Amino acid sequence: MLEQELRRRLRGGKLSLGIIEELNRVMAKFLWTGSGKDSGIHWKKWQGWRIVTRQASLLYKILKGRYFHNSNFLNAKVGSNPSFGWRSLIEGRKVLKKEDGG
Repeated sequence: MLEQELRRRLRGGKLSLGIIEELNRVMAKFLWTGSGKDSGIHWKKWQGWRIVTRQASLLYKILKGRYFHNSNFLNAKVGSNPSFGWRSLIEGRKVLKKEDGG
């Protein structure tokens, strides 16, 4: 029933901003944390892989300048006062290293 109501409102363009924001929040929470303890790690690992393989990207350059200017992503330290995003990438990196045998 909820799904039908959402579909009806989506077709009619009648979703309030509050509902859209709540849906975005719920979807983001699921994608980044999932339903289990480590469910969201896939996304962190994927982003870490993109950092390793796309060193010409703006994200890579920003992170290198901020967190690992004398190293590389795979050997970077968490550092002092890291952002939530950086700490998440470090967690994903642990999985990358484990799969690589490191």
